[in-house]
Amino acid sequence: MLGDDIPGFCTALAGGKGARTYRGRREQLNRNVARILSRLGG
Repeated sequence: MLGDDIPGFCTALAGGKGARTYRGRREQLNRNVARILSRLGG
């Protein structure tokens, strides 16, 4: 599922790439979770 990029996965999940505001981080987290769930078939 994650492959070998666990640190990258955690960074993306936490919104560590570019999101500067609380709202931006929350929106990014929601997008990332939705994308991951769609990959898993959830």
